[in-house]
Amino acid sequence: MRKLLPIRRNNMEHPIKCECWTSLRLTVALADDRFLPWYLENFISIMMDQHYITMYHEFGSVGSLSLYNEPLIINEIYDRNNILAQVIEYVDKGGYLSVYYDRYYLEGCEAYQKEHYLHDMLLFGYDSDLEEIYFVDNELDPSGATQVLDFDTFTESFYSALEKLKTKSGQYSWMYILNLPAHVLYLKPPTPERQINLTKIYECIDGNLRGGEFLCNNFSKENVLFRTAYKTNKCRYGIDIYDGFEELFGILLKEGDYRKHPHNMFIIVGIVKMIENKNDLLYRLNYLNDNKYLNISGNIIRNIEKLNNSLQQAFDAFSEDDEVYDMKGIKLALEKIKEAKALDILVLTEAKQLVLEAMQNKRILKIDTTSEW
Repeated sequence: MRKLLPIRRNNMEHPIKCECWTSLRLTVALADDRFLPWYLENFISIMMDQHYITMYHEFGSVGSLSLYNEPLIINEIYDRNNILAQVIEYVDKGGYLSVYYDRYYLEGCEAYQKEHYLHDMLLFGYDSDLEEIYFVDNELDPSGATQVLDFDTFTESFYSALEKLKTKSGQYSWMYILNLPAHVLYLKPPTPERQINLTKIYECIDGNLRGGEFLCNNFSKENVLFRTAYKTNKCRYGIDIYDGFEELFGILLKEGDYRKHPHNMFIIVGIVKMIENKNDLLYRLNYLNDNKYLNISGNIIRNIEKLNNSLQQAFDAFSEDDEVYDMKGIKLALEKIKEAKALDILVLTEAKQLVLEAMQNKRILKIDTTSEW
């Protein structure tokens, strides 16, 4: 017998794929169009921490932990005995499983039979006749292509991951924030159809346009990517993220060979995430336009295209040639980031006005936005 649960592939309308822990849960939540209003109201903003790491939400914050309360029920799996039987039982009940596994056992990937590389998968189906489980690993393949493991290999990869976690518990302590090494996700049952909250979208766009800083969890020296410490640091958000890129480019220009800088990779990931974020803004505006909330103009579409082109040129200039040390690439990338910031201000200003007009039209209310409160 084969049982497959519906999932939303990342190569469809929704472009978020640069954060595996975000895209994994969206793969489940967006399998049901009932939760599109929730999605449209969230994931609008990006933040950047002191290490120049960009993310949609502060990792491990109360806000990030409660973000999925509307579409999903998430239960951690504490009993890890006979994981395969639990997989079949949960899938039969409509449950998706996020479990840690060892890619050492996944044929066709770079780590296969070479290194023990641990990551989380989203398991959404099985075939008892073929003895196979079906899953996606959005870090391994951002398009969300289906991966396959036979029952025995899946079981071996899961318990191998558990053994590695026991010996490196400090390195992987961040995973408990994500209910790993194993949890089950259920789509919440049908509820009355709800409206899109235009006010929330407006406030997020307005916040991005204003920019600013806030105190957030720091990251420890042992694992700057994830593991939080009991310190605070200032995180930028909205338009001020461009200042973070400019600051880091300035540091790289002074320090010399930027390829050896520990934060080198964060520039590349950050710019890709910014492009992703602007594409997602365009998706929102098009959706609101198609559903008669607002009337999108050709001007904002052109400006978003120009903005993404500037960001892409910054990315290309920075990562064009890893073998040749050339400061011209850094200088060009810095120039394009400044250009992108100016364009982003135009885009956010127009997007804010479009959503404001939509709010006014829905409420048959006109507000003088030029007056002081």
